Amino acid sequence: MVSAALVPSFAGVLSDTRLRAGARSILAQCRYARDLAVQRATYARVVFDSGSQIHAVTWLQPEEGEQAGAPAGGQAARASGERKWLPASNPIGRPIGLPEGVEFDRLATKSESGEPAVTFAPDGSAEDWFVALRNDRGTRLAVKVTATTGAVEVLSPEDGKAFDELEAQFEEQRP
Repeated sequence: MVSAALVPSFAGVLSDTRLRAGARSILAQCRYARDLAVQRATYARVVFDSGSQIHAVTWLQPEEGEQAGAPAGGQAARASGERKWLPASNPIGRPIGLPEGVEFDRLATKSESGEPAVTFAPDGSAEDWFVALRNDRGTRLAVKVTATTGAVEVLSPEDGKAFDELEAQFEEQRP
């Protein structure tokens, strides 16, 4: 009888562990993308596919004749499509699926493009951005990027006011 009581508890622990693992993989990719952008003096981003529940890092290839580290042309070059986004070669940047029972709950950005990605600039800054994840029990975690510094952190509802303010400052964008 005791073992029957432990099964639901163990399932909850496993579900919460998977949720934390999903948040940590996004956190790691955001930090890697920021480092990649600074090291290569270009733009790097973490892109999200809500249909397949996958996220991956890409970086903006320098224009022909432009060396990494040269001025990248900023937003205009990104928007014009003159350069293309390349997949990151480091295993940290590879496409990663969310763990079983975990899904994107909300992807939010203040960028004009509204694309499901967070982009880091050559100076390490980013756009204000967050993604909320939900597990099969309804527990949520958020990964937040601060624009001016590109700093990345994981927030949970237990963080109280910070989590609530984060949700309130972004328009809801469901995947």
